[in-house]
Amino acid sequence: MKKIENLVENKIGKMLIFAMLDLIFLAFASFFVLELRFDFGAIPSQFAQNPITAYFVDAVIMLVLFMLLKLYTSVWKYASVTELLNVIYGCFLLEIVSYLAHVALDFTVPRSFFLMRLPLMMIYGCIYYMEQQVEITCFGDKKMHLGQVLKLEIQMHPLEI
Repeated sequence: MKKIENLVENKIGKMLIFAMLDLIFLAFASFFVLELRFDFGAIPSQFAQNPITAYFVDAVIMLVLFMLLKLYTSVWKYASVTELLNVIYGCFLLEIVSYLAHVALDFTVPRSFFLMRLPLMMIYGCIYYMEQQVEITCFGDKKMHLGQVLKLEIQMHPLEI
């Protein structure tokens, strides 16, 4: 339990957690868009040739772009519209650079893939931004951010392994 608390308190630990959440959502969004594009049926073999390699290329692009935009080093507790615009800008850049990388590396994906994934990535980023801005009242009259509530819940109810 102490290791988890130390990871959450540590700046590098927070960056790793944000990066892992972004990678998980990128994988979900990529898979969901392909399934949605083909009506949750069989994906044609021409589009399923290199999905793992294509995902890793997209993941590296996303991590580099988001680091350049300082999305992992911003103090989200005091996030402003600038951070929200950086999230949206980062999502647009991710899709543009990913498209160019897919063309350059000759990965075959439907043309609509990037246009369909863009709104999902933007919604994810905006939800994360809004979660940081929302305060909720709990534990008496004490106001806390959702992240603080989660930390308190983990402290109060540790996971027994």
